[in-house]
Amino acid sequence: MKKRLLILTMSILSSFALAGTPYEHVQTGISLPETLGGLARGEVTPYEAAPGEAGVAVPYDDEQVEVTVFIRQIDPKKTTSAAALVEESLEAVKQLEKTGTYANVKFYQPTAENETAGWSRGAYTAQAQGVILMSFIYAKIQGGYAIKARITTSNPKSESIPKFIGEFQKIVNEAKPKN
Repeated sequence: MKKRLLILTMSILSSFALAGTPYEHVQTGISLPETLGGLARGEVTPYEAAPGEAGVAVPYDDEQVEVTVFIRQIDPKKTTSAAALVEESLEAVKQLEKTGTYANVKFYQPTAENETAGWSRGAYTAQAQGVILMSFIYAKIQGGYAIKARITTSNPKSESIPKFIGEFQKIVNEAKPKN
């Protein structure tokens, strides 16, 4: 009996040791786990949207959905709202269409009925390399940081999408800076 209890205890402890370490964005207090909404986190990489707006890109994916979470410092005098972050992303999509990377781009304005306080969102469809894709953008400004998730899929009915969005927004909304 003691041996079984010891084995069970060791199994439980080893599962915690094997569980991945969350990515911690200290300045915002956002802690992104290895798995979010059923999607697996990839390698966190630095990026810069504009000079002085350095940040990180955190990818998540599964077989049908790719998500990139962007967290970057912003100048609150230049970027004043979450809606401006979404518009910035949609403008980049327009440029991709002009260069031929995307074709047949269509933009969609979300209804206000499912809005989460403090968040803004947008969506578009596009054709890329012969595949029709749908992307959803969710954005929020929090403590001088832009927080944005771009979700791209060829299957907009994937159950992973609303699950990821719900869990992601909860993490961001509850985050407290650690410094």
